[in-house]
Amino acid sequence: MTEAGAGSKAGAESVSGKGAGVLRVPGWDLLCRGADCLRTALSTVGRVWRPAASCSLLPLAGAGAPAMPLGADPIPMRVVQRHVETLDTATLELCPAREREFPRHAGGQFAVVFVELGGVRAARACSITSPPQRVPGIEIAVPVRPGARVARHLARPERLGETLWVAGPFGEFTYRPESGRGELVLIAAGSAVAPCLAIVEEALAVRRPERIVLLQAARYERDLLFRERLEVLARAGGRFRLVQSLTRPPGAWGGERGRIDAAMIERQVPASRRRSATWLVCGPRMMCWDVLFALDDLGVPRERVRTEAFGSPLEPERELGPVRVAEIAAGAGL
Repeated sequence: MTEAGAGSKAGAESVSGKGAGVLRVPGWDLLCRGADCLRTALSTVGRVWRPAASCSLLPLAGAGAPAMPLGADPIPMRVVQRHVETLDTATLELCPAREREFPRHAGGQFAVVFVELGGVRAARACSITSPPQRVPGIEIAVPVRPGARVARHLARPERLGETLWVAGPFGEFTYRPESGRGELVLIAAGSAVAPCLAIVEEALAVRRPERIVLLQAARYERDLLFRERLEVLARAGGRFRLVQSLTRPPGAWGGERGRIDAAMIERQVPASRRRSATWLVCGPRMMCWDVLFALDDLGVPRERVRTEAFGSPLEPERELGPVRVAEIAAGAGL
């Protein structure tokens, strides 16, 4: 997820109409809804929204500034565990530092974390990777990308034991098992698998729906975020099936190969179950659009698809190498 204020969690608008000479991007309305949701979240907790900046900043008011963000009600939470998940992603386990607990969330939602950097207060939106059944704390994912100053700050080992101000939960990329019917199919790429992990664990805990499928894509095998946790869930019973695909697989790779496209979806989700399934798609914007086109071509009803795009809608996509969490642990500067 990008720094809050760069339009992170940009959502989607929808589906292609094949009218005369008119091209509509499938899922566009859905892809844009997430940006509005994050804007509302930041407005609530920080009273700021600066789309042109890489993160939303609140200048400190000097020595007498309050020790918490302005606005609504973030709560202090202590970092009790830090885990390195992949070369460029860490997770933090947070527990309430005082009596007040973090409000109950739904799988797929995110929290906004506030830190102070160089005399300014910065906000970062982080996916909650723990299911709502795990209380009183939460676990958040912190993907580290070039230029993501807040993420680099949060991923440092010295954050362990520190108290952070955290607001939330926010977001509409959720699945409500009590109202669901048919199969649940999740499609995620890269760090966007983080909210899907919480959704899967929540759905498995309430035993609905009967079938859950996660199509997870990454570049290299080492980039499969939460691989061990997801594979343990897949081995635990027959309700959850994990399908992993690599765009740059090793020679001995036994899973799917390439980007998630219509052909892969056809192989993994039978035609008899596609129209009744609930589809949750999460990843980079272009990946979301490609999947939405594929689902449209496969005849999946548009109302059965929910999408959330990771990344800034205000800047062009760029291929940048990962900032390794190991480098941060070694003391690399912000």
